Amino acid sequence: MKRYHLFSIILVFLGLNAQEPYRPYPIIWCHGLWSSPGTWGVGEWEVEGDPHNPDNVEIKELREGPGSTIWEIKQTYFDALAPNYYPNYSPTNLHHIYQEVVLFDPSDASIDYRDENDIGRGWKLVKKAREVLREYYGENWENNPDAKVIFIGHSMGAPSIRYALEYDPVLADHTYKVITIGGVHQGSVWATPGINALYLGATLYYPMILLFREIFQKVIESEAVNLI
Repeated sequence: MKRYHLFSIILVFLGLNAQEPYRPYPIIWCHGLWSSPGTWGVGEWEVEGDPHNPDNVEIKELREGPGSTIWEIKQTYFDALAPNYYPNYSPTNLHHIYQEVVLFDPSDASIDYRDENDIGRGWKLVKKAREVLREYYGENWENNPDAKVIFIGHSMGAPSIRYALEYDPVLADHTYKVITIGGVHQGSVWATPGINALYLGATLYYPMILLFREIFQKVIESEAVNLI
């Protein structure tokens, strides 16, 4: 009887100390202003539905080599762990590789809703994220506490993520982590019509003066040589 109790205690102890199984979360890469999924090394992608308000975006081809973010992570991380950690993963198939991209077309569109022709970057991201959750976790993903995604945003992709999570609390609850790279969380003059033109002009003003001065000086020197 004592042995039985001891064995039961050991089983309970092992159960309490067992590590929680690894939960893979798909990554959604969000590009910035005047950019595209090519930012992350996508060579070719396919849009489902309206190109400006896509229902989904599928990676068809990756650029291989250093600097191709998705390819590098796929090679060094995902390929090494699959298939033990990543169900339905195939190194040779770019569908369901736990790395997904969103397409903001036009890339300089408003973050929030504008009209039926441009639902805004935020809502485009909501559509994409919900499609990813449905693909990886099934139609009942909203009731699955383990169904989560990771967002990685560059530049204008960062406030686009913030907008999406603010206006879709269900999606926010199914977000594991948000990572931003050079995110313009306080805005950017490059995104303000009119001001961006003035900023660009001011930025180019002094280099252009230096360039024309250099050209003018060479013309003067050339004329002086001809006179001699």
